[in-house]
Amino acid sequence: MYFLAEEIRLLRAESKFWLKDYNGAADELNTGESARKSNGLLPDIQATPDSLGDALHYEYAIEIDGAGGTFVPFTFMRRNDLLQDGTPTQFPIPQVQ
Repeated sequence: MYFLAEEIRLLRAESKFWLKDYNGAADELNTGESARKSNGLLPDIQATPDSLGDALHYEYAIEIDGAGGTFVPFTFMRRNDLLQDGTPTQFPIPQVQ
C-alpha cells in the first residue's frame, strides 16, 4: 500500500476541517507545495466552511482520482454523504462473497 503526498495533505486538511480548524485546513491547501498551487497555480482558498468543503471535494476528485485511484474519492464522498441515491456503500470481500 502506498499514499500520495497530496493525499496525505488532503487528509490533514480534511481532519482540520472536521475539527473546525478552518485556518489550519486552508493553510494545508494553500501551501506552495500543494499540487493545486504548484501545478494548478490556483488562488488561495478562504478559511470558511463552504469554501473549504468545495475545495476538498474538488481536490479529491481532481488530484486523487486523476492519479488512478477511485477508492479514495469514493470514501471521501461516502463520509461526506455526497453519494448519489442507490450507490452501494459496502463492497464485498473478494473471494468470499
